[in-house]
Amino acid sequence: MIAIICLDQNNGMFFNDRRQSKDRTVRKDILSITAKKRLFMTEYSYAQFKEDDGCDIQHINICTDFFEQEKDDYCLIENCYFDDRKAERLIVYRWDKVYPADHRYNLNGWNLKNTMEFQGYSHDKITREIYEKD
Repeated sequence: MIAIICLDQNNGMFFNDRRQSKDRTVRKDILSITAKKRLFMTEYSYAQFKEDDGCDIQHINICTDFFEQEKDDYCLIENCYFDDRKAERLIVYRWDKVYPADHRYNLNGWNLKNTMEFQGYSHDKITREIYEKD
C-alpha cells in the first residue's frame, strides 16, 4: 500500500484522535495523484472530501483496515495508528506550522525521494514529500 499522511513541522500527526488541520488544496492533490487507483480512508476522512464541490470522489473506498489493501492502493491515514511495515511508499503532506499533537509519526527507516512545495488554501506553504523504504 501507499500511505498518505499529514504532518506538522514537528512530525505531529493528530491530537485527541482528530486531525490537526485540513486544506482543500491538499484534498485536490490527493484526488489528482490517486485518480486512476483505489483510495481508502475512514468515514472520518471521507467527510471532508464529500464536502468539496466538483471533486471526483468515485474511487474513494471507506475502510477501517488499511493493512489488507493491495500493493498499489492508496490509504489516507489521519487519526489512527498504522503499521507502516506494510507500506511500500509514504506520501507526507507537511503543514507549515506546529500544531498540538499527542501522536507524532517517526520517519525512521524511510528515505526522502522527492519534495514539492505549493500554496494551500488555508496554509501559505505545504510540502508534499515522497518517501520509500531503506
